[in-house]
Amino acid sequence: YRNLPPNPILFLFLALIAVTFVYFKVKRLLIEKSTWEQGRDGEIEVGQYLEQLRAKGYTVFHDIQCNAGGKPFNIDHVVVSPHGIFVIETKMPSKPLRRKNRIDFDGKNRITISGVSCDYEAVPQAIYNAKWLSDEILPKRKDQKAYPVIPIVVYPTWFVNAPDSTKHVWVLNPKGLEWKIQKEPQSLTQDEVNSVSAVLSHQNR
Repeated sequence: YRNLPPNPILFLFLALIAVTFVYFKVKRLLIEKSTWEQGRDGEIEVGQYLEQLRAKGYTVFHDIQCNAGGKPFNIDHVVVSPHGIFVIETKMPSKPLRRKNRIDFDGKNRITISGVSCDYEAVPQAIYNAKWLSDEILPKRKDQKAYPVIPIVVYPTWFVNAPDSTKHVWVLNPKGLEWKIQKEPQSLTQDEVNSVSAVLSHQNR
């Protein structure tokens, strides 16, 4: 076997396999990098909108680390104001090239992206996070009842079509956050705002 001449076809075949493997490996890494950067940019944009609320006396928290039964997770943003407590989850799906860049929410739990794919996890996740925060972290009110927390899902850079009457969860572009929050009646006293903010500050250390 040592005297066999080199087989160029075999070398070409092996080289093709190696190049194909590297191509798909690099492509996957580039997609992951693009997805991460897209999510990061979305979080930055939402954070910038929320920071504008501080001028109105609202308290804003970012990236609250949580743990439920040994399972760690995070809450993207929390806003505390006289108008209520709001848990905000950011979603940043990729925009298609040949379809409408639009989010449609049916008012229950179904979110349709660009008229095709559906996100069934965003709304339940936001609702779970809001309930968990209310039940496990926040103090009780003077009447020993839990603070209501409104879950919100935001889609930066997307046009969002959602019924305005939806109460159990909001789905919107972050540009509408300030307007939407200020439409809510004032439900917290300043002492309650301070108490909740103090607990969240400790949680966020």
